[in-house]
Amino acid sequence: MNVWVFDWVYLCLCLIIYETVGAPGMPYFITHNVQVLIRVNEGGHAHFKCRVSDLGDNHVIWYKTNKGRRSLISVGQEIMDQSRQYIKDGDFVNSTFDLRLPNVQRSDEDIYTCTIQSHPPTELNFTLLVSYQASVRRVLPDDEPNWSAAEPNRVYFNETSNATLTCLVDGSPSPIVTWWKKDRPTRPSRAQHLIIAVSDNITLVNISREQSGQYVCDAENGVSGRDPPDSRVIDVVVQYAPEVRTLSPDIRVGEGKYLLLQCNVNAVPKARFYWMKDNRNLTLTSQSSDNRLVIISLDPRRDYGNYTCVAYNRLGSSNTTIQVSGRPLAPQVTSSLYGTRRHIYTLRWTPGANLQEALQDTIEIEAYDIYYRKTWIEDVEGKSRVRFYPEQPLADTIYPRPDAWSAQQTFVLRDLSDDSTYEGQICPRNMYGTGDCADFQFKTRLEDIVTTIPPEARQTIPDADKSGLWTAKADQWRSRANVMAPSFVLALSASFVSLRLCYH
Repeated sequence: MNVWVFDWVYLCLCLIIYETVGAPGMPYFITHNVQVLIRVNEGGHAHFKCRVSDLGDNHVIWYKTNKGRRSLISVGQEIMDQSRQYIKDGDFVNSTFDLRLPNVQRSDEDIYTCTIQSHPPTELNFTLLVSYQASVRRVLPDDEPNWSAAEPNRVYFNETSNATLTCLVDGSPSPIVTWWKKDRPTRPSRAQHLIIAVSDNITLVNISREQSGQYVCDAENGVSGRDPPDSRVIDVVVQYAPEVRTLSPDIRVGEGKYLLLQCNVNAVPKARFYWMKDNRNLTLTSQSSDNRLVIISLDPRRDYGNYTCVAYNRLGSSNTTIQVSGRPLAPQVTSSLYGTRRHIYTLRWTPGANLQEALQDTIEIEAYDIYYRKTWIEDVEGKSRVRFYPEQPLADTIYPRPDAWSAQQTFVLRDLSDDSTYEGQICPRNMYGTGDCADFQFKTRLEDIVTTIPPEARQTIPDADKSGLWTAKADQWRSRANVMAPSFVLALSASFVSLRLCYH
C-alpha cells in the first residue's frame, strides 16, 4: 500500500462531529463533520470551517502555529496577517467564521486554530498538510574521491569495493524510491525495465566492471504533475588496473621485413604505456604510438629479442611480452592419415606461415629433422598402456633446395611395418635455431592398394631433385655414380675390343 494511502485513511478517521456545549450563556462550537486533518495539493484551496453558537460579546480569533510559535491571522472580520491572501467566509451575524486559503503553498503547512475569546478560551484546531509531487534532490555520494563538481552526474568506484548509491528525495506524501539500471538508450516501460531495489539506497557488493553503466532513481508519491515521475540518472564508472594482452606473443620474421608490435589493454581510467626490449626501456620512433611499436626494416642482430608492453594507471600496472625471432614456424602437415602402401608412407607438408596481416612471408628453412616410431596399445594384466618401437625415434634429415624451401615438401618413409600406426614430428631449423615442431601420425596398410610404384616412391637421384630434397643417401648415391661412371666406360670399351679380336 502506498504511503499516501495511509494519510487518507488517517484523514478519514479524522472526520468527526465536533460540537461543544458550554455552560448556559457561554459560546460553543457547533461545527459538524469537521475535517480537522486537511490535505490539499499545492496550488489548491484550503477551507477551514468554524461555526459558533451563543457568541454574545465574545470574539473569534484565527491563529497559525508554526514550530510552537503562534501568529495572528484575524480578529473577528478583520484580517491581521497580510502576508497571505486569507479570506474570511461566513455570516458573522449568524456566527459562521470560516477561513479560506487560496493557492496553497508548502510554507502554509501548519496548524490553524479557531479560538473563541471566552473565559476560558475555547479552541478548534486544524492541521493543514500540503501535497506536492515527488522530486529527486540529489544522489549520493557527491563528494571526493567518488565524485567531482566537473562531472556532477558521474560517480567512481574501484572494482571489488562496495558501492552505495543514495537517492535523496522530496515530496508529500513521502515518495517511494525505485532504482533501475538503464541498459538501453531510451527508458523502457515500467513493465520492461529491471527494478534493482525499491529503497532510498542500493549497495552493489563487490562491484565489478560489468556493473558499470547508468543507474536511475525514480521518485513517486501519487501526486499528479510531471509525467514520467521525477528521476535522476547517475553514471557509475568502475575503475580497475590495466589488463594487457597481445594477439601475437611469438612473431617470426625475416631480415628487412616491416614489423608491427601491438598490445591491447582494458583499463579504467585510461592507461599509459611504455615499451621495453630485453628489460631495457625503448625510445619510440615517430611511426610508433602508445600501444604500437613499428620496425620499418628488421635487422636480426639489432631487432630480434623480447619486447615488453607495459600499461599503467593509478590503480596498478600490467604487461605482456612479445618474442621476435627468425626461428621457423611449425610446418603444416598435409598428407593423409592413411597411407596407400604396406611398408612405405609419403609424408607431405608446407612451411609454417605467419598469421599476422603485416607478415605474410614465410621464414627461410635450412633443414627439416624428421622423427618417427611405431606405436601400439598393449594390455597388461587388464590394464592398457602405450608402447613404442623403437624407444628412441628413428631420425632423418632433409635439406630443401635453396630455390624450393618455401614450396610443398615430400619425403618417403621406408621399411615400415604393415598394418601399423606411427607417430612422429617434423622440426624445421635455420641459422637462428630450431623452430616449432609439428606432430603427425599415419597408418600403413595391410595390403598395398596400388599395383604400380607411385612416382614419389621412386626415390632415385632425379626424383630427389624433382621433389626439391637432398638427403644424405641421395648424396651418397650421387657420389658413387660419379666415381663408377669412368670405370664402367673403360670396361665396356675393353669388352668390345675383345669381341672384335675373337671374331677375327
